[in-house]
Amino acid sequence: MGELTGKQKLIWVLGGVLVLAVIVGVLTGAIFQRNEKKDVRLTVWGVFDESIIWDSMFSGFHSPAGYNVTFAYRKVPFDDYEGELLNAFANQTPPDIFMIHNSWLPKYQDKAAAMPVGQQWMTYRQYEEAFPDAVITDFTRERAAIYGVPLYLDTLALYYNKDLLNAAGYAQPPASWEAFKEAVARLTIVDVNGMLVRPGAALGTARNINRSTDIWGLLLLQTFGKIRPIDPDMRTAQLTYSSREGAEVYSPGQDALRFYTDFASPVLKEYTWNRSQPYSIDAFVSGQVAMMLNYSHHIETIRARAPELNFGVSRAPQTQALLDQQKAVDYPSYFGLAVSRFSTNQQQAAAWEFLSYLAEPRQQQQYSQLTKRPPAHRQIIATQLEHPDYRVFAQQALTAKSWYQPNATLMETYFADMIESVIDGVSIREAVERANGQVSVLLRREDDVVKPEQGIF
Repeated sequence: MGELTGKQKLIWVLGGVLVLAVIVGVLTGAIFQRNEKKDVRLTVWGVFDESIIWDSMFSGFHSPAGYNVTFAYRKVPFDDYEGELLNAFANQTPPDIFMIHNSWLPKYQDKAAAMPVGQQWMTYRQYEEAFPDAVITDFTRERAAIYGVPLYLDTLALYYNKDLLNAAGYAQPPASWEAFKEAVARLTIVDVNGMLVRPGAALGTARNINRSTDIWGLLLLQTFGKIRPIDPDMRTAQLTYSSREGAEVYSPGQDALRFYTDFASPVLKEYTWNRSQPYSIDAFVSGQVAMMLNYSHHIETIRARAPELNFGVSRAPQTQALLDQQKAVDYPSYFGLAVSRFSTNQQQAAAWEFLSYLAEPRQQQQYSQLTKRPPAHRQIIATQLEHPDYRVFAQQALTAKSWYQPNATLMETYFADMIESVIDGVSIREAVERANGQVSVLLRREDDVVKPEQGIF
């Protein structure tokens, strides 16, 4: 080949420059894309936890996809939380990750993103194997879409004053509701004028009993059996459902309400509570009532307020029919974390990476130890079955049963009104029918809400 001419040399030089520019451009673009992908800031809203708890959870997280994730945590008081959260969504400024109660998904599903499908996130099967059945009911839909990761799993249990039960001759707290009624009658002290001197249990009313509607919900689920009190697929409330078994009419909604409110009826032997009693927790702490049903966090409450009180915690009573079948139904209440569907795709991807990280046993155990709340992960639950404080709650997590609540906040009001109306003289049937109608209205409202498509990208 002859010597290149000046023109040919110029062409080669320009070509080389062009190739170099292309290479530099590709590399620069990749760097910029990589940098753009890596920097992600996530806002997280919580209810009960101080930032020091979450700082330790955040610091241990490393994004599998290479995101450089920074977190901003905000604790919102429980009484203000839902109002502020709804306002943030309305103003299009929601947090990227937010705490959600186990009964809230129907209300927030149109605001939450489902976990994407991919190798960096846990599969539905892994999720189903990791958590108890109640979590699957609460935070998944259509046996495919995951909307939340639980942080713990609490359940209603029976708190009892050991000294009062010992004095009445009870070596063990009652295991069945039938035995519970007998114990209440024996433990309750009434003076010659029919005034309650010492109640046997805090049960029967709504406004002065902590989590009264949850207790009624427990009775309802134990009574309903295989029937769902609310059927979201059929868009119907079934609180008024009844059937006949031989000579007996089976009306689980009415039966549960009657059983609960009988404890506030002065004409019955199980009468033990009325509206003039102090708030249930205060009464138990002061030794004025022998038994109450409540969640695990009150162990620390009671110890702080009454360090000398000799109390125990046992499994929530079950119907005798369930015990005969060696079954149990327990009532859960807990929070998990959800991801806003209004965050950017990168924020959603990084958020779900973080939630997948939190779903692992090590992080689940860490959170449980930091907060002293019962664990939600099956593997950690298995290690707590002999824990002196949390073995009851660990056992009950496996038998907890959730139910669909289109708007848990409103339903709590409806059910409290239902209970109080019976005390005011409304018939059991009428009270249940009214609540059933109110819940049915909520279900009809849901039909007007457009649900998001599953997945985000």
